This record gives sequence, C-alpha cells and structure tokens, in this order.
Amino acid sequence: MATDDFISNLPDEVLATIISGLPAIEAIRTTILSKRLKDVWRNVFRLDFDPKGVKKLFRDDIDDTDPREEISRVVKNIDNVLLSHERNLISCRIVHLSNSYRSGDVEKWIKYLTSEKKVQELAFLCDDFQHEFYSVSHFGWGLNLSSGIFSCRTLQSLEFTNYGIRFHRPFHHCHNLKTLKLYYCDIRTETLEAIVSSCDFMEHLSVCSSTSSLKQVRIFSQTVKTVELESLDLEGIYLSTQSLGALVLHSMKFPAKSLVI
Repeated sequence: MATDDFISNLPDEVLATIISGLPAIEAIRTTILSKRLKDVWRNVFRLDFDPKGVKKLFRDDIDDTDPREEISRVVKNIDNVLLSHERNLISCRIVHLSNSYRSGDVEKWIKYLTSEKKVQELAFLCDDFQHEFYSVSHFGWGLNLSSGIFSCRTLQSLEFTNYGIRFHRPFHHCHNLKTLKLYYCDIRTETLEAIVSSCDFMEHLSVCSSTSSLKQVRIFSQTVKTVELESLDLEGIYLSTQSLGALVLHSMKFPAKSLVI
C-alpha cells in the first residue's frame, strides 16, 4: 500500500481551511493526530463552541456530575482557546448558559472578538432552556450591554437565540452591521424599530418565535433588502424601505389588512 501522507503535505492555509469546518473542540483534538497538525488549529478562521458536543466527550469520564457544572467547566475553556488562537476570525459561535451572562463573560467575549479578532460574524445561544434542569425559558439574560459594543468596523452579522433584548443601546453607531437574526427572543416593538434605525446599512433581518412583547414589526430603512418573519403572532407589519427585494412570512398570524408595505 502507498505510504505517502498527502494530508501532511498540504499547505498550512489549506489544512486550516479544512479544520475550520469542525467544532472548536474537534479542531483542537486534531493536534494528537500528527506533529504536522500540532498548531494548525490556531489559524482556523471559524470557531464554534458548542458545550453539548463537548459534554458528550466527557460523559464516560465523569459520573454523577451536575450537567450545569459540566457545561460551565467546558465554557470556561473558551478564554484559553481564544487567547491561544493566532489569527483574525471570520465567524464565531458560542453556546453558553445564563451564568455566562450574569458573570460578564458574554460581554467580555464580544469585546475581545470584535477588538482583537476582528470577527465578521457572531452568534450567541443561551442554552439553559434546552436542558432538563432548566425547564422554563428565561429571557432575562439579554443584551443589557455597553453602548455601541457592536460598532466594530468588521462586524457584519449578528445572531442571538433565547435572549431578552430590552435596550437598543448596544447597537448605537452600528454602521457596518448588515445581517441581524433573532430567534426565540423577547423584544418589544419599539426596541426592534430602534435597532434597525441604528444600523445604517442593515440589509437582512430575521425574527423567529418572539414572545408576545413584539406586537408589531415596524421597519423604516433605506437599505433593508430581505425581511424574514416566522412563527409570530402580531397586530401588524409595516415596512417602509426602497430596497426591499424579498419578504418571507412563515407560520404567521396577523390581520390581513395590517400588512402595509
């Protein structure tokens, strides 16, 4: 059989591109495969931190462990991974528990990723409600963050799942954000309207399964091209944008006469 190791002969940039498709924990584990891969993960351009995936790795090693403690221990390694990583990031996704917000970790991660890693795409998922030890979805862990924290020059896409978004201050001077996706978020009509108005160049907006706090979707923008609304019970939809190219409505409930474009 041929003994040539073609993978090890690939350039670092190609190897980093391949490994970038793996979850962060799997990307780091490639270091044990060969000396050639020892530091390649430090140059991946995507990092996906999913505690559920890491939890499975430790299931055989840890018995009778509180799931919250197990997942929290894994989430704490995010700091070490980010500090050991050596290049700018195109995207980063972090799945965490609500205590990461209360402790200030979420804000710390955002500041580091936007200032040091020049990240272009950010996604956060507060995962408490998916676990049996946290039976009720709480929306108190939200975006009560520093004013203008998302005003990074490189940040173009934001995604939040299971958050309470009470204020639009974090989006002040957010001139470069083009895409905003909100899933299972508690947000009021006025807050959503203010966020869109603060993002001068927003092109894509997605809102899925918001709480009853969202009575209407009102968008007044010169740049929004795509609006996706799903699983919402609304009193009305009002869209005013010269750039609108696509409107997607799925599993919606609202008075027919209250759709105004």
